[in-house]
Amino acid sequence: MDYNIIIVITGMFTIFIALYILLRQKDHSFSQNHLSSLNPNEKDLKKLEALIGEGHLKLSHEIHKLTSEVALLREYITNLPDVKEKSIENCTVSTYEANDHEHFNHILNYNKFLQKNKDIIELYKETNNLEEIARKLNKSIREVEMVVKLVK
Repeated sequence: MDYNIIIVITGMFTIFIALYILLRQKDHSFSQNHLSSLNPNEKDLKKLEALIGEGHLKLSHEIHKLTSEVALLREYITNLPDVKEKSIENCTVSTYEANDHEHFNHILNYNKFLQKNKDIIELYKETNNLEEIARKLNKSIREVEMVVKLVK
């Protein structure tokens, strides 16, 4: 059995027992004694009114704060589609800029590759024979093949 159910059943059982005991008492003098001892004077009533007034002021202030926050949230919600569109535009612009930057880096790396392997490319244009190029430059045939394939 679940512990929460046991706790709820125990609490209900305790409440029923307390109600049974209170209703069984035939002498209501206990409650009348308490009511007669609560004879409020004017000083106590003024304190109570002051406390109620302070509580009312605090509550009205909190209600005012909450209504202003709700109005601000409503304004944010109405502006949300505009903000979303602007963020999407900014993302696409930054993506294009990143792609341009990557494209530039790619071109820069390709140019470095061409400069580094300029002699292989020139000899290939002249002879078209990979073995002769590898022998002349003292490089492996696979390296010369790779450079030629990348340049094409």
